[in-house]
Amino acid sequence: MKKNSSVMISAGVLIYVLLSLTDRFVVSIPDHVYIPVAVIGAIFVLAGIAVSRRTR
Repeated sequence: MKKNSSVMISAGVLIYVLLSLTDRFVVSIPDHVYIPVAVIGAIFVLAGIAVSRRTR
């Protein structure tokens, strides 16, 4: 399970970083798109942390 939680955390961080970089440097992303995608990234990170703590 360690691998699964690590993948979830990495995916969440990657989503958020790509979203932030795209919004800042490439094109402005509207709020009605940015907020749900950022929340999904945060959910991935939190779920990965919860899975890793449960499997200890």
